[in-house]
Amino acid sequence: MKKGLYLLALLFFVVACAEKVIKEPNNLIPMDKMEDILYDIAITTAARNINAELLRKNNVEVMAYIYAKYGIDSIQFAESDIYYASIPSNYEAIYSKILDSIKIGEKIANELQKKHNDSITEAVKRANKPPVLKK
Repeated sequence: MKKGLYLLALLFFVVACAEKVIKEPNNLIPMDKMEDILYDIAITTAARNINAELLRKNNVEVMAYIYAKYGIDSIQFAESDIYYASIPSNYEAIYSKILDSIKIGEKIANELQKKHNDSITEAVKRANKPPVLKK
């Protein structure tokens, strides 16, 4: 009896989770474009947290920039974001791809920084060597 009750509860839970809680908006942003938008938001937010004054000085409004870049408006973005968030597996997939992209960018930045540091170290070594006198 208990097994049947647990099975029934599990079945109810699975069916309830499979239901779409929010109706798909008419102007839904495609998932791949939404990934790009959320990636850009993450990067620009990080830039704002690092140097907000630079963005202020150049009159950069992050969300206005995002809306213009992708040809969307705030309502379309909000409705699409809420819709994707209502489907946790899709939202998790989107953020997983964004995290992967950030990790790749971080790896590239670290490699470039290392090459830059190595070239500076080499230049300093060459500059500190005494000149060789020719006979």
